[in-house]
Amino acid sequence: MVKNEIGDKKNYPKYDSYRLAFGMIDDALKCGCPLQAITIEESILTDRLSSTLNVGILKGKPYKTLGSVLNAWRPKNKNKQPHSNAKLFDLEMNNLYERLDKWREARNNLLHGLVKSFQGEGPETPAGDFIKTATQQAEEGLYLVKKVKNWVQKQVRNAKKAKVK
Repeated sequence: MVKNEIGDKKNYPKYDSYRLAFGMIDDALKCGCPLQAITIEESILTDRLSSTLNVGILKGKPYKTLGSVLNAWRPKNKNKQPHSNAKLFDLEMNNLYERLDKWREARNNLLHGLVKSFQGEGPETPAGDFIKTATQQAEEGLYLVKKVKNWVQKQVRNAKKAKVK
């Protein structure tokens, strides 16, 4: 890491990996490979949300999947009450939780459902429909990535403003 003029550390390798990831998402969508885009989007979402959860009481816990991050954020329970960790997020992110969880479930179904079928039968979803659905989910994932990325950047800006005062 390198310090910039105000003393903040800049993580250039992380920046490079994000630039590569967004380029790969763009390329995947252009060439009709939505599963590749979805996989990269899941990686970005997990990284950003995991970084946020690793501030404070959950510091140092590894979250390798989007499901584990979402479960740490708001574990599912019978009453569907928000877990105390939800207070780490503001209203904007808590409102986004359901959409992220729904996308995660759709992502899992897509990744495991390309050729899923019963013995001697065709796949549950015809190929054309599968690509259409996967492309829609890739676009939804990109939207979610941008929402989470913007939210994290806003939190960093607010923290810097508070630090300067």
